[in-house]
Amino acid sequence: MMGGEFKKINLSESTFWYLVVALLTIISLWPIWSVRFPPMQDYPQHLSQVQILSEYSNPDYDYKDNFSADLKPVPYATFYAITFFFSKFLPIETSGKAAISLYILLITFLVLRIAHQPKVDSIPWGVLLLFPLAFNQQYFLGTINYLFSLPILLLSLIGQKNIIKGEGGFRAAFIHVLWILALFFTHPFTFLVFIFLSLTNIILFCKKHNDFKRILPHICVAVFLFFVWFFTANPADVSALPPEAKGFRWMPFNEILVYYLYIFTGMLWYDGPDSILIVLWISLTSITVLSLFKHHNGDKDYLNKYVFFFAITTIGIFILPFAKGVFTFINLRLTAVSYFFLAMTVGRVNFKGISKIIFIILLAAIMLHSVAKQRHISNDIADIEPILKKIPPQSSILALVFNNNSPELDRRPFDPHITDHHYYYILIGGGILNPYLPDSPLFPVHLKAESVFPEPGGYMPHMFKWELHGAYYNYFLIRGLTKGVLPYITKKAVLVERSGKWLLFKKKI
Repeated sequence: MMGGEFKKINLSESTFWYLVVALLTIISLWPIWSVRFPPMQDYPQHLSQVQILSEYSNPDYDYKDNFSADLKPVPYATFYAITFFFSKFLPIETSGKAAISLYILLITFLVLRIAHQPKVDSIPWGVLLLFPLAFNQQYFLGTINYLFSLPILLLSLIGQKNIIKGEGGFRAAFIHVLWILALFFTHPFTFLVFIFLSLTNIILFCKKHNDFKRILPHICVAVFLFFVWFFTANPADVSALPPEAKGFRWMPFNEILVYYLYIFTGMLWYDGPDSILIVLWISLTSITVLSLFKHHNGDKDYLNKYVFFFAITTIGIFILPFAKGVFTFINLRLTAVSYFFLAMTVGRVNFKGISKIIFIILLAAIMLHSVAKQRHISNDIADIEPILKKIPPQSSILALVFNNNSPELDRRPFDPHITDHHYYYILIGGGILNPYLPDSPLFPVHLKAESVFPEPGGYMPHMFKWELHGAYYNYFLIRGLTKGVLPYITKKAVLVERSGKWLLFKKKI
């Protein structure tokens, strides 16, 4: 026995459980620390924000001349605040990796928290699915604050379940409020999902009047926080949008389905799915279904709740719009939430004997496959390092990314090299890197008006014109330059460096 938990489990099995959790945690952290550049699409622009924040008052840089910086305790601030704190003691690249590692450690904490829930009398081997599902589409897209919010969402709902049942007293209620606040400061979309699922909890699972009374104040706090922020922060200005962009936009059903299946096909479909990974997932599904019918867990209330949450979030992916005005990826963000509830549901399946061993081996194989993919992407990103080191500090640079694809990721939703050039801030420092710094009010750093230069658009490098854009930049960082464009570029610029698919040109004087 261990602290009153796992009451019907012998010591050797519980020890094996902790060893497996530790092993999967190490495998999850491996691709973060074993490479120079994490394989996350938007990570460079997020980390560059922290670099500017941490060196904003440094006279060696020109950040104050070109940027406004203001880190506030508002939604979407978690990654910036944590990494900024780490940067006081660690180099900026190490600080970023330490912050990403907290996402994995939150997954580990969530797994252990589920295992130590009251009335859990068998080890929930199925929740180990959270480890491979942690490396979902949002991970490769690099939406770090959203990733942080996923385990916090489930920890908040677990705490809510205990409060409804009257377990834990004041301590449980206080911790639950802390999780709510953490979720609020991490990501507004996930916070809204939490409010919706909380109201669902009240309607479907509050069986007694006291259950309702215990949880109502917490939900009121959450609703109050969200609406105060939403109506006072002006999170997006839609006035400049054309009429057709202000409405709802939906995705075709088949494209949504493909996106949902990406995690099981190696983040590939249109460019050819990963057959090895598909076989691994089919094998894992088969052993799970077999164990479900052979060793069904009797805690039906716990099982049905997360089956319902899994079903409702999955349905939401297919019926919600992709975008409303400037807010995009509305339905697709729910994909990761659905995956996490799937793991919670499988957590109630009893794996015993050889089935348990096969399940663990398949999990480890899927994760090692993901590690290999991440390392390949990271090696591609590393091609930009020798290019950036040829650019002097405090230079004005325009990135023209004609080819932002990777053979490891489908080219439709993923653009793994579209923000690589932001590493200039991190490796070199200073400078007006490019005009593509995000202008969303959710970000703490923005270009000042006088430093916003004309640009062709991050996804429209072919629109570059010397007469419109050339005068504002000294260096041109180009990936995937075609032969047809090369003569136009070399009319007024000379090649300085080549690395992989990257070319660096300097404007002729």
